[in-house]
Amino acid sequence: MISRLDDNDGDTIPWWHFDVKFPDTNGRYTNADWERHRSWFRYWLEPRIFVLVVLNMLPFLTWVTVVTVALTLYYELGQLQHENWLVVVSRDYNQPFILTSFALALLLVFRTNSAYERWWSARKHFGQMYNDCRSIARFTMNWIAPNNPVIAAVIMRLTSMLGPASCSYLQGDVSTTSIFNQLVVHSTITPEEYNLIASSEQPPITIMLLISDLLQKAGDELRVFERITIEERLVSYQIELGCLERIKNQPIYIPYTRQTSRFLLLYMTFLPFSLVAYCSWAAIAVVPCLAFLLVGIENIGIHAENPMETLPIAALAASSKATVDIIWRTGESKQYRDFIASL
Repeated sequence: MISRLDDNDGDTIPWWHFDVKFPDTNGRYTNADWERHRSWFRYWLEPRIFVLVVLNMLPFLTWVTVVTVALTLYYELGQLQHENWLVVVSRDYNQPFILTSFALALLLVFRTNSAYERWWSARKHFGQMYNDCRSIARFTMNWIAPNNPVIAAVIMRLTSMLGPASCSYLQGDVSTTSIFNQLVVHSTITPEEYNLIASSEQPPITIMLLISDLLQKAGDELRVFERITIEERLVSYQIELGCLERIKNQPIYIPYTRQTSRFLLLYMTFLPFSLVAYCSWAAIAVVPCLAFLLVGIENIGIHAENPMETLPIAALAASSKATVDIIWRTGESKQYRDFIASL
């Protein structure tokens, strides 16, 4: 069946993890989207996204706010009023933060850059898979369809569902609302083909195996170099799929992520011990705002680390299927055939 890559992926996430799924904001950009992207609007808060981000960081922000409020009350109502009280808040405590701020900056930069590299690498792998599907479809219509339209039709049906099956497999979605099951409704694959693919442990590999067997069935109607060319596209697709599996299964070195998060937590926890002396009551607003900005940078890296959740997978799968269907319709259209016959 279309199974998950990790047995733990199906575990229910406890409510107190505050795991928030953000809406897709990385779909295909139109000219209007690019104009909006460059405009002043990028500085403006998007209410829905802002609320989701705050919910995602709520435990951290709550902790920092509680510490800041407690220290502010102690400083304003106790330490300043009574000389014999312990000096907990002081401007002299800012030196450790000056010395370690560069280390925090480097940790955040390296963490975010590493996550973005994984995200962009995954996008390039998906792009190559898209190109491979398009090439397989084109070669099939050029080399197989004229002599063996039956086998060509089966290959085109399977190729059109190769992208959706791969995306569902990578997302580990086994539900009836998966990308594969949503797009299969609009496909022409037979019930037998669907049952074989859906019951497979690795649906995209099953589809590629079927295509290779169909190429062999084509026999002498397919010249050697033509079959090798199509097989090369299948191998390329399989390599890209393997690269995406590696990204899906292996996060950035976990101790690095943990160290960055804990460093940030300690930094923001102890920052009020110095900042309250400078900002007084305003620290109650200033410290949570600083925490939101710094943790927000780390939060971007955490979410970008798993491209299977942040890339527009459904759109990529639909686009892959659509381009194969377009090539199929074009190759079978009377206008196209008449034009080729007239040459």
